[in-house]
Amino acid sequence: MIVIVSDFQFSIVLPPKQCVKDLIIHVLGKLDIKSDYYKYCCIYTADQILPLTAPLYIFDQHAVLRFKLFDIQNAILNNDFGLNMLIYAQTKQYIRSKYISLDSDVLCQVVALQLCIDFGTYTSQFQFPLGDYIPSSILSVFRESDIQKQIVTYYKQIPQMTKELYLQNFIQLIKQLNLTFILFKGTENNSNVIFGFNKQKLLLMKQNESTLSDLNSFKINGENVVFKIGNETVIIQCENMKLVKGLSEII
Repeated sequence: MIVIVSDFQFSIVLPPKQCVKDLIIHVLGKLDIKSDYYKYCCIYTADQILPLTAPLYIFDQHAVLRFKLFDIQNAILNNDFGLNMLIYAQTKQYIRSKYISLDSDVLCQVVALQLCIDFGTYTSQFQFPLGDYIPSSILSVFRESDIQKQIVTYYKQIPQMTKELYLQNFIQLIKQLNLTFILFKGTENNSNVIFGFNKQKLLLMKQNESTLSDLNSFKINGENVVFKIGNETVIIQCENMKLVKGLSEII
């Protein structure tokens, strides 16, 4: 079979009983990279990312496979949003295969929202500590995943960016994820709040809590956001309403 790595390719022959993980380790050896870096790699075809356990016998000798080593140091500098999409696809695949009994659509929305939050975590203008808006039950799921560790490793290395560059990259990322978000720093019991719109639902993420509600229950009232959950009305004071309106107009 042929394996393509970046701009060059080579043929490779492995016993058919071996799996994708073995193939990745073999390729890493050819590249003089430590074998334990397999956690940060994937093999993919034109239409799917292959699970590490997929057996090689499913491919014929003329199969063309692509190899990706996540370049966590330089991807953001090169605006490599393909990397973000691969991580998102892998995470989504992990959830659906391992936790099919959970509401995977909701979890995938959470993953997408987390990617967007983490994308701005370490900038000077936006301080959103990793995990503050992800329910503890979902975090416990992700902690078992190498992919989650990979996301954490990647986003911790994002350099400081200007507000303009951050907004530009943030908007491009969420458009590629096919989601619409309104982002702002508000306070409710001294905690920051993020709102995300997807499929006519409002996803409210705050510390240790996740609530889905109809879009109609959300409205901006003066300098506050009024959010209705059942019979209870939650009022959130916004510190920077202009950012909310500005982002929503750009998106």
